[in-house]
Amino acid sequence: MKIIVRFSFLVLIAQGILSCASGHSPKKGEQPQNSTFENGKVIPSVACLKDSSTKYSLYLPKKYSSSQAYPVILAFDPHGSGNLPLELYHELAEKYGYVFVGSNDSKNGLSISETNDIISALFEEIHGRFSVDTNRIYAMGFSGGARIASLMGLFHGGVAGVIGCGAGFPGIDLPAKFRFDYIGFAGTSDFNMNELIRLDEQMSQQEFNHTLVLFDGIHEWPSKSLMEKAFIWNECCAMRRNLIPKNEKLIMEEKRFFDSSLTKEKVSMDKISYHRDLKNAISFMNDICETVSYKHLLSDLENDPEYKRQSKALQKLMEKESQEQQALQDDFFSKDIEWWKNKMANYDMRIAGNKNLTDASMCKRIKSYLSLVAYLNYSRMQNSGDMEKASFALQVYKVVDPENAAKIK
Repeated sequence: MKIIVRFSFLVLIAQGILSCASGHSPKKGEQPQNSTFENGKVIPSVACLKDSSTKYSLYLPKKYSSSQAYPVILAFDPHGSGNLPLELYHELAEKYGYVFVGSNDSKNGLSISETNDIISALFEEIHGRFSVDTNRIYAMGFSGGARIASLMGLFHGGVAGVIGCGAGFPGIDLPAKFRFDYIGFAGTSDFNMNELIRLDEQMSQQEFNHTLVLFDGIHEWPSKSLMEKAFIWNECCAMRRNLIPKNEKLIMEEKRFFDSSLTKEKVSMDKISYHRDLKNAISFMNDICETVSYKHLLSDLENDPEYKRQSKALQKLMEKESQEQQALQDDFFSKDIEWWKNKMANYDMRIAGNKNLTDASMCKRIKSYLSLVAYLNYSRMQNSGDMEKASFALQVYKVVDPENAAKIK
């Protein structure tokens, strides 16, 4: 299988790329060392036993015991704030019984070897220090952290599933060494939304076990209520692979959720959302309960002329957005500040007018994209000593995203 994902300028942000390595597993007869950590509490910083320079945040369920093996999630924030996802989601880890680890070191800008050392240290740590189910190790990440999480699954091995938020796979053209269950999240105002939609399409073509959750939001970690879908997804996949017993209560609750959502979607004019929800229902429920009715509905929808029309319109819009992003990136230093002010005023007018929700969402994504482009150009020019261009980039940043630009001293 070959994973090929094309990315825009944003993916060119310097970030660590995990080198190929085999999965880790404990030595035969080796027992996890007893933990002295307080259960049911987020611990902001823990040093790895065998590499004290590598640190992580930790959450152990209240009933954690070394006599039982637990699923574990390794979380990666693009700024190296392992505590952030744990504070956001530790209640879900408690509810579903997961050991939760957040890297305090992995972040955008690290070298390949630095990133690989962090991953290796964390894998060795969780196997040697905690009682974990080696068949249920998951990686979670947001933005650049999502790419690291995906890279772990593709090339490291020993990863059962990946939860990717706000970004897809790393921009490489290499055959994947391993497969894993994948759930992606993207806000409709996230500049990486289209990337995740395209990745979802590619994974369907390659028969990858996957699903994609879109929500009304920006480029950020999803809310706790949304992230619960990832925990349910992990449980469904584990049941499907006979790694855990069937939880009929959970299955029926999820089935009722999809039935209710699909009933509402079916009568709406948004055939794209209905199509995505049908695919998600099949992905979640396949082989753990009846999905034949969903598959019939999906087949009928894909032959619906209105769905075909909306699908073509979506592809054209995605192409238009990609071309506009590229043009704005290319024009960054060639246009003056007045031009940028007029451009942003046009986007703001289209967003405020809200007559075309699809166009308004696209404008929000482009503005979000430009905010990051402006910041990266400012940082790049500062680092290269070109203060004239750095000053200009900062001016554009203030026009595009005054709130975040104000934080630069």
